[in-house]
Amino acid sequence: MYSKKSVVSSRKAGIIDTSEQLSELSWFDHQSYIVSKAIEGKYPIRIPRFYLDLADFNNPDCPILKQCIPSEKEDLRQKEGFLDPIDDNAHEKKPGLLHKYHNRLLVIATRECFLYCRFCFRKNFGIQGTTANCEDACNYLIKHPEINEVILSGGDPLFLSNQVLNDWFSHIGKVGSVRRVRIHTRSPVAYPQRFDDRLYTLLQKTSFPVILSIHINHPKELTPECKEILVRLRKMGVVTVSQTVLLKGVNDSAMILRRLFDDLMSQGCTPYYLHHCDKVKGGMHFSLSLNQGVRILSSLWDEISGLSIPKYVVDIPGGRGKVPIDLRKMLNT
Repeated sequence: MYSKKSVVSSRKAGIIDTSEQLSELSWFDHQSYIVSKAIEGKYPIRIPRFYLDLADFNNPDCPILKQCIPSEKEDLRQKEGFLDPIDDNAHEKKPGLLHKYHNRLLVIATRECFLYCRFCFRKNFGIQGTTANCEDACNYLIKHPEINEVILSGGDPLFLSNQVLNDWFSHIGKVGSVRRVRIHTRSPVAYPQRFDDRLYTLLQKTSFPVILSIHINHPKELTPECKEILVRLRKMGVVTVSQTVLLKGVNDSAMILRRLFDDLMSQGCTPYYLHHCDKVKGGMHFSLSLNQGVRILSSLWDEISGLSIPKYVVDIPGGRGKVPIDLRKMLNT
């Protein structure tokens, strides 16, 4: 399986993945350890030290810590939410291949990430879930010439080694119907050291356009390292867009989102989606109402350029896909 060939194994020192490692940090008290240990068996931990160093350890409401540190709420609200909120399983045509939309194939290239986000909509699959391989993906693409866009997702596709990514690009490039590849990644935010010269070369020399969809939720995550990556990609001609999840207690503020979206646009990264938080079991404490989301995003209309305002979308449970929210209609009802 390609998911076994990662870039993290040789860089393990920069990753925290146990409650014991967290307990060695001065700010992590005994009660936090007890909670973390209890949750860890169900929902694993993985936090790059780079990402953790962005946190304000004196602030219990720190948006960085809320996204990466296990919480007792992940267990207390287990009766709420869905194991598979967007119904991945129903659209899996081959292992790791999801064909939900007519012209797009979503490929689960790996189940692993540099950072295990506590709100992840796939958190109940774990890293043992099915993943795709190049041969199955390309055979499927050949049989379905209506597909002109391949979305590499996961997990984080950039968790894979450059060699494996090159294999994917080489195979996909041989399918004439594919016009572009989109890569969903959090690595510029959580593990920017992943962007070495070899990766930049791979992204630049593909036979098809590559779009990097960067998952970023808060201005604190737009670090100098992340900005440097976005600027270099822009100069190379690689298109970048952003995806943000609306999270209670993290970014449910017009001021926070205004700053994030405007700063992203200034780096040449177009804010693409604001996702209403999926109703995932173990992550319901991050949920807001749809009306709250509408009010927050609509308040940005007069504050920043329309180019900086993403589409507000809801992934409807049951696998019926993303639905853009008509803000004006919602406000008038």
